[in-house]
Amino acid sequence: MVAFRTFFCPDSNPCGPFRLLLTRDINQTRPLFTINFRYKQPTATSSQALDLQIFDTNTEFEKAGENMRFAASVSAYGLVMRNSAYKGDATYEKVRTWATAAMTYDPYEYRKEFIQLIDKAKQ
Repeated sequence: MVAFRTFFCPDSNPCGPFRLLLTRDINQTRPLFTINFRYKQPTATSSQALDLQIFDTNTEFEKAGENMRFAASVSAYGLVMRNSAYKGDATYEKVRTWATAAMTYDPYEYRKEFIQLIDKAKQ
């Protein structure tokens, strides 16, 4: 079992999950951010720390993995639905395009159902 503990920004100061300080490091010498987890085996008495450092790889959106692109479309959908100030230039049409382009693997048709949800929201 993995439990979320907190985010730490590159300067090692805690910053809440909605206050990430994202910086661009062209040489990728510093992580973009670090996620600290703690987990414990069912029979263990103490937990173990696990740190995951995330680096900006400067990958174009179209070249990102299909799961990442689909997750981004779901996130953007929520921002568009709320008319969030953080939605940038995202629209229902763009969200639908991104989600449709990330449907190669959809064994239970959840992604197809998401496309239908976008279409209903546009109406």
